[in-house]
Formats: sequence, C-alpha cells, structure tokens
Amino acid sequence: MNSISTEQAINILLKAAELAPSADNSQPLVKKVLNNRFTIYEKQKETVGFSDQQGFLSSFALGLATQSIVLQAEYMGVAITVKASLMESAGRLNVEFVLPGPKIDVSNTDISPDISSRYTERALAFSKPTGNIDIQQMQTYINEFDCQLSKYDKAVSPTFKQIAKLAGRAEEMRFQDKNIHAEMTSSIDFDDKYQGKKHLPLKVLKLDFAALLGLKLIRSWKLLSFLNNFCFYKMLGFKGATEPLSKAPLIFCLSSRSYNKHDLFNAGRALMSVWTKLTAQGLAVHPYAAVGTMMSNHFTFQDAKLEKKRQAFSVKCKELIGSDTPCILLRVGIFKGEKVKTGRMPIENA
Repeated sequence: MNSISTEQAINILLKAAELAPSADNSQPLVKKVLNNRFTIYEKQKETVGFSDQQGFLSSFALGLATQSIVLQAEYMGVAITVKASLMESAGRLNVEFVLPGPKIDVSNTDISPDISSRYTERALAFSKPTGNIDIQQMQTYINEFDCQLSKYDKAVSPTFKQIAKLAGRAEEMRFQDKNIHAEMTSSIDFDDKYQGKKHLPLKVLKLDFAALLGLKLIRSWKLLSFLNNFCFYKMLGFKGATEPLSKAPLIFCLSSRSYNKHDLFNAGRALMSVWTKLTAQGLAVHPYAAVGTMMSNHFTFQDAKLEKKRQAFSVKCKELIGSDTPCILLRVGIFKGEKVKTGRMPIENA
C-alpha cells in the first residue's frame, strides 16, 4: 500500500475521467476541486456531436467520465462517495465526489489498464471472437443503471443487416444538413498535422483512398450540396455506417430508460462499464450515437423534406429496436492491426 495526499488522488481520478470518451472528442465537461472533494459539471448549453441538438450526449459524457472515476477508485482501493444532482436553474447535471483525507492509502497509483487500454477502433477489419460473449452476464454489469443491452450476431440475428442499414440512414440525413456538415468538418484535422488534441486526425479515421478523397471533397458544403442532387449522401451513409456495421460480427445496442438527463447520465455509466469489459476481453469497439439522437422528436430538421425522412426513420427504429428510448449502437469484434488512439481533451476548470 502507498500513502498519498488527497490532492494526488484527485489528480489521478481526474486523469481517468479525461480518458473517458466523448462524442467527437468534444469534452463537454468542467471541474471544480475543493479540499477533499471535487465536482464535474456539464458545460452550460453544451451540445455534443454532429446530431445532438439537445445536449443529450453531454449527459452521456458525464456518465462516462463518472464511471471512469469509479472504476479507477476501485482499482486504487479508494472509498469514494458519488452524488449526482440537477442544477435546476441551469438545467445541467453535476456530480460531486468526496474522498477521505488528508492522506489516503492506495493499492495502485497508475491508471487502471481497463481504462488506459480503452479506445475507439474505426477500422473495417473486425473478425468474430472465438468465444461466446455472455449477454446476460454483460447485462448484470449495468442493471444498477436501469439500462438494457441487446446483441445482434451477424451469423444468427435476422435483423442484423437492417440495424446496420438503419445507422446508414442516420448518416445519410446527417450529410444532407448544412449545420451538421459544419460541425463535422470543424471537428476533423484535414491537414493531419494534429497540433492540438481537439480535432480528429485523418489517420485515426482509417479511411481507404476512395473514402479519404470523398471526405476531402465534401469539406465544401457547396460541393456536397451539389453532389447530393445525385444522391451522393447515400454513398456517404453506406461508407460511414452501413458498411462498417455490416462487416462487424457483432452489434450491441445499449438503451437508456428515457431522455431524462439522469437516465442519460446512467446510460453513460453503463456504456463505460460495457466498453471496459469488452476491451478487457480483447475486443475492439466503435460506437454510433446518431441513431439514438435522431430517432426522437427531440431532434428536428429545419428542412421539411429532411424532417419527413427523419420521422419515417424514427418509426423504423422503434420497429427494429423495439423501443423509442435513446440508444447507442456498438460495433464489436477483434481487430489485429495497429491501434491508433486520439488524444483526450482536458477537463477545464469551472
């Protein structure tokens, strides 16, 4: 056992929180540290990701960071109190963490391997796991968060291809919206210099030559809008979601109880638990959030034709997934190539 100060323990826990994923690496959280306690907040009026109008994914991100802290505390052998509450005036969630102090005995001072090894794999080449993934066992890890986990096996699930196509339809709509296009292009480092950590380098996206050329071409909304007259968005939807999901051996669907912020927060905690368990089994994971954010009437397009498409899409989602609650799809399999991780954005001070 090692004895460290509360300040040192908090710094380690916050490092674990920063390693948690957020949509498009946006890091929509801020922190405040005071003596033996610290608080993490959602940024005010923060939306996250290319199709997150209501800021749902910031609640997910807070849940992911919270569970990362909890898992790290368990790894260190530190007793920590966690309390989530809603700031009514701001409409934001905050989570307070309290540690014993001023000195804490810990079993480990490094970052848990389950957390440090977790990453998003965007390569297409996923092979099927040799062993069976016990979905009922995975469900036990998230029962406390009141979430539901479903598994679609390419070999036996009759709706597997339809689920993959559903994600492709969500991508198609995203490439037809000017505002989403602006968010997408602003999040990618097209020069691939990766000077900062906020923008995704092209290397991480692992695109083939044709897809890479296509992405660079559609950096201009004017050109993309013109190409969409010839249904170019269909190809983008196929390459962006349908093809990757279709080529995966497994798709997991994690569903939240509702669009309530506390439920979305709990879904983020559940997602981190599932993700780290899958990573520990040597599996690669790639999440797709667009289906869950766009299937609800909380999301609307200003363009009437596009909104009509979204409403039909929402109906289809409910038919296939069996629920109208928010969900995240996970592409799961074994990847044996080079693991390329994005840098993580720091959690800013409040």
